[in-house]
Amino acid sequence: MCTSISENSNLGYLFSVYPNPTEKNFRLVSETNTSIKIINELGQVIQIIQLNENNNFTADVFNLEAGVYFLTCEKGTKKIVVLK
Repeated sequence: MCTSISENSNLGYLFSVYPNPTEKNFRLVSETNTSIKIINELGQVIQIIQLNENNNFTADVFNLEAGVYFLTCEKGTKKIVVLK
């Protein structure tokens, strides 16, 4: 049973997310191949994004509802806040 999710601040080298906080849209950027899950506050996987050479290690995420989301990869978790 998972009781909490912690944010690993050492993930800057793995992927970046900006702007944060945001209003609906944000960008994910990485320097390596990685798979990132966007998870809502209820623990539901909203989207899985693959960053790789085919998309220049960049992805734009659009139209999320207001709330707190967690971006997870195999190395850890980052948090993003979407405002209305």
